Amino acid sequence: MNSFKNVIESAVIKLANRSVYKFSILLMFCACSISQEEASPKKDIRESVYAMMKDWYLFYDKVPIVNPLHFADTTIVEALKYKPADKWSFIKRDNGELAREIANSTEEGSIGAYIVEQEKYARVIAVIKGSPADNVGLKRGDSVVFIRPTASAVTLEWFDAQKRFKSATIPKQTVVINPVLHTQVFDTLSTKIGYWVFFSFPDTTKFSYIEESFQIFRQAGITKLIIDLRYNGGGFLRTMEFVANLLAPFSARGKLMYSILMNDRYSKARKDCYFSTSSDGLPFLSEIVFITSSFTASSSDMLINILKPYIRITTVGQTTVGKYLSYPIFEHLGYTIGLINAKCVNSLGEPVSFEGITGWQPIIAARDGIEFDWGDVRDEMLQAAFRVIASQVVSMQWSRRESMNFTSYRFVLENLFDKGIITDIQER
Repeated sequence: MNSFKNVIESAVIKLANRSVYKFSILLMFCACSISQEEASPKKDIRESVYAMMKDWYLFYDKVPIVNPLHFADTTIVEALKYKPADKWSFIKRDNGELAREIANSTEEGSIGAYIVEQEKYARVIAVIKGSPADNVGLKRGDSVVFIRPTASAVTLEWFDAQKRFKSATIPKQTVVINPVLHTQVFDTLSTKIGYWVFFSFPDTTKFSYIEESFQIFRQAGITKLIIDLRYNGGGFLRTMEFVANLLAPFSARGKLMYSILMNDRYSKARKDCYFSTSSDGLPFLSEIVFITSSFTASSSDMLINILKPYIRITTVGQTTVGKYLSYPIFEHLGYTIGLINAKCVNSLGEPVSFEGITGWQPIIAARDGIEFDWGDVRDEMLQAAFRVIASQVVSMQWSRRESMNFTSYRFVLENLFDKGIITDIQER
């Protein structure tokens, strides 16, 4: 499977099932550094991998006793990993390039645009802010009709949302990943509703991008927040903790956020992480609606899971990957390696189900409106999120017995329809 930048370089974009970007996202679950000594002192990569999998790999007791030299270097992990539970451990012969990209939250030789194919043309699904693609005006929802890659650039021809033809030769660069794709505040339903499209959990040097969004939300005094994780495949645990602290209510301060559990050989290495006692979050936030998809995974799954005991949460969109396992992604002997080494549970001791979010959190189904830019309320997923908030507004009025000022759910939907936030008023 290809990463995003390789998809662009190949110019043969297999988008019918929209699987082109899945591997790139799934590789960004939980990356951290690890020394050569911690990895393994063995000189042959196969012996090193085998030694690690029989030691600190989470499912070490499921790894068969074999001669590792009987396997190829790039297939040994796939052959030995415990497949009923581990779909993610991998090895890649790339001189550690992938490990370095993840550690630095960069993409080398990229234009910063992610594209999937439809029947007659390709569609832009995301553009990194400040990237070469962003600088030429490429946006989510644009229809790409021509792609010609070279070693140093990609030539694109496309139509924008207004059906205007555009073309550009976009230079490839090392793109620094700004994880925030969109920040917006809607003033509707007699409240302020934030909308935040979050692409990944990058390294700690990118915290300023996140803080900029939350400063906007604080100034607006939002009470509801829609967090769009539909393309977020995870990332660094420390960044997930940073975001969780910004979202947690005051009542969660100082309480257990989540626990990391190792295999029984390293049971004393358990880590308990607590919410900050002084986080400058969103003081009026009372509800979060998460938008998810089949590409939402790892730190995204964990974020939803660890907030569940502390604040009202609803998920809309599609079932997530369901990954509650973490692993270091590191370079060793010229390879990038990722081996599952821990599982994560929330303060109630609950992991994310292997079946995804639907295993523990009901999800309201909605289609990914890739033809619309971020914040365009014609997107079914965004509409579904607004419907959830509308239903909660009515529910709270019932619970408070506000009979004099009671607003029916249908009336609320009609109000959203009149403002162009939803496209029909069917009660679902």
